[in-house]
Amino acid sequence: PLWSRGLGDVYKRQYVDSSGGGRRSLGWLGTATDHPNRSAFTQGIDGYLLSADGRLVLDGQLLMSDIEGEQGFGYRAGTQFTPKQNYTHRLEFDYFDVQLNLNDVGFLPRSEFMTLYYSFKYRENNMPNVRERETELKFQTKKNLDQKRIGGKLEIERDWRYEDNSKMEVELAYRPAHWDDRNSFNNGDFKRQGTWETVLQWQSDKAKRWSFSAKTSLREESESGYKHSLSALVEYRPSDRYRVALKSDYSRRDAWLIYSGERNFTTVKAEEWRPKIIFDTFFSAKQQLRVQMEWVGIKAHDTNYWQVPLGGGDLLNVERPLDDNSDGFAISDLTIQARYRWEIAPLSDLFVVYNRGGRLTTADIDDSFGSLFNNALSNPANEYLVMKLRYRFGPS
Repeated sequence: PLWSRGLGDVYKRQYVDSSGGGRRSLGWLGTATDHPNRSAFTQGIDGYLLSADGRLVLDGQLLMSDIEGEQGFGYRAGTQFTPKQNYTHRLEFDYFDVQLNLNDVGFLPRSEFMTLYYSFKYRENNMPNVRERETELKFQTKKNLDQKRIGGKLEIERDWRYEDNSKMEVELAYRPAHWDDRNSFNNGDFKRQGTWETVLQWQSDKAKRWSFSAKTSLREESESGYKHSLSALVEYRPSDRYRVALKSDYSRRDAWLIYSGERNFTTVKAEEWRPKIIFDTFFSAKQQLRVQMEWVGIKAHDTNYWQVPLGGGDLLNVERPLDDNSDGFAISDLTIQARYRWEIAPLSDLFVVYNRGGRLTTADIDDSFGSLFNNALSNPANEYLVMKLRYRFGPS
């Protein structure tokens, strides 16, 4: 085993050949977790081929899981072809069956789907005042095993990298109409309308003492209205040993669709603030201290009520349920954390973590965001100090 923690083992083997130019590799990874109440085994085989001239890349993975005798399978395959310099094509295909489950030793967002993805990338160099300009066209379609489209995207993106190492990005994307087969929790599939999205992002040179980035986006909501988002980041690095970062995200949504139980959904008009402050210092190459504070504040007001029709289909606009006495909700979630790490030796570390959290889910939706923040700061829901020592015995 590569490592063992009592509840599970990981086994890994790999073959690599780079003779004659290019690269060829074949690998196998197996995991085993065993518990009196549950046993899980997974295996993965991956292959990779790079041609001698570097123009062709082939890669793929075979996946298998065995959870209490229930076996699942999946595979991923991709090919990348560069017919000439600055032109790149990429084609990928994924297939995961219903029983595939890798969550005992990792994370799998979902199973029961197949995806087809294609991208074309074109790079331009030696342009006036521009170091590189990159244009990329992407296409993706995703279906479940009932042949219903559950996602997809058509996107065109252009990036500019300037001589001063700053970068700008513009993106235009369209998500076609699709089915949602998860968020009703087995109470019927329902359709979502096609939506457009635009994104504009700028970033300065991150190697300088001061660096900045900003991003704004506008996206249609499936039911009605738009989602407006704005984010900004400021970083200050007076030396290699210190870093201070201030980040803030703001969004306003006209029709945020939220599950309300059984076949019921509610759209809310919402505002969200998400500021974050991070301070990092390195006492030495092996000792680091990070202090960070992150707050999430949300205020949402109910606007419309919806229901999944029997048998699935378009959401039905219905009257407010008789047992619903709420006009919305407010959330204020604050986390303050200080973390110290000392690498005593390779694979041997000491961690000291202090955490203080405050969360209000019954706040008044008419309160200001300032009041929501102050209430979460003055009424912590939990506070704890954790120390962890990991020490590797044996020869170095």
